[in-house]
Amino acid sequence: MKRKSFLLLLPTLLATTLIFNACGTKDPDKSDTVDFFADISSRVLIGVASGSSAAGTFSGTYNKASKTLTYSVAYTGLTPSEAYIGVGAPGTEGIKERILPTPTANPITGSITLDARQENNLFFQNNYIILATTQFPRGAIRGNINIKPYGSVGR
Repeated sequence: MKRKSFLLLLPTLLATTLIFNACGTKDPDKSDTVDFFADISSRVLIGVASGSSAAGTFSGTYNKASKTLTYSVAYTGLTPSEAYIGVGAPGTEGIKERILPTPTANPITGSITLDARQENNLFFQNNYIILATTQFPRGAIRGNINIKPYGSVGR
């Protein structure tokens, strides 16, 4: 009797396994593109205390073949005078590396080509985005750029 029950259940188990595998998460090591995100606020500023209530988000997609990061930076509550990507681990001040186009539109969009060192920094999550203002030229808000978890929604 147990064998019959198992044999009747086997097709259902097989179908369920195939469905879960088909809907499974993507492996960033095997994907041609990898998505990145950052929540931008004054909470993660290092060495500067703007106290700004402004906020923003960074979203980007890195194409491994072309070595290109395409990004969008949306923000509210400030008028940025400068936007840039810095190099430094979360919790460190880091250095300004790539100045983005002068923020005249919201969102700030564009794409940049990365060399091998910059690609490594991106994948090791050693980059951050800063939006500076005339009042806070070293940064009003900051966000650490992270690999977007696969399957997450809304980021």
